[in-house]
Amino acid sequence: RNVAKVEFILEEYSGFDPINPGTNPKAYIELYNVPTSLRWDGELYPDNASPEVATQPIREYFKFDSSSPNPVAETISFVIPAHLANSVLTTNKLKFKASMPLNGQEFYGGSENKMEITSIAKANHIIRVKLKFRGQTKLDVNVTVKPWENEIGQGVGGGSDPGFDF
Repeated sequence: RNVAKVEFILEEYSGFDPINPGTNPKAYIELYNVPTSLRWDGELYPDNASPEVATQPIREYFKFDSSSPNPVAETISFVIPAHLANSVLTTNKLKFKASMPLNGQEFYGGSENKMEITSIAKANHIIRVKLKFRGQTKLDVNVTVKPWENEIGQGVGGGSDPGFDF
């Protein structure tokens, strides 16, 4: 697969307006500079150095579980086009904004100008962004990258997936 997963985990939050279970309109992540196209050879279009990117951010809202007194946010996952190269020279880095509600407004904790994700989106990898968001302070960010373990078996000819033998 020629995609990468970018996960945002809200590990900790405090000092914000009360969070209701479900979706809150001011609690979200926006992802910027997302590549839109791949070439047939698995590289970014038109090239890895300066790929074509979406002109608008991709926004996902945090969904909060109601099973605890302090609702826990589900992980937000974006699946985006990614190149197959082992080493990438690119000027394009993903950026994001994170928002939580504070005094009825969106509060970005320093991410209002978009924070850069230093790791490059590579095919079959997961970029995990862990966030700690504490009231009127700056947003703490920890980024890790790991291989995307569950490879997709094609099941053609050899029958690597039960029920898909040809």
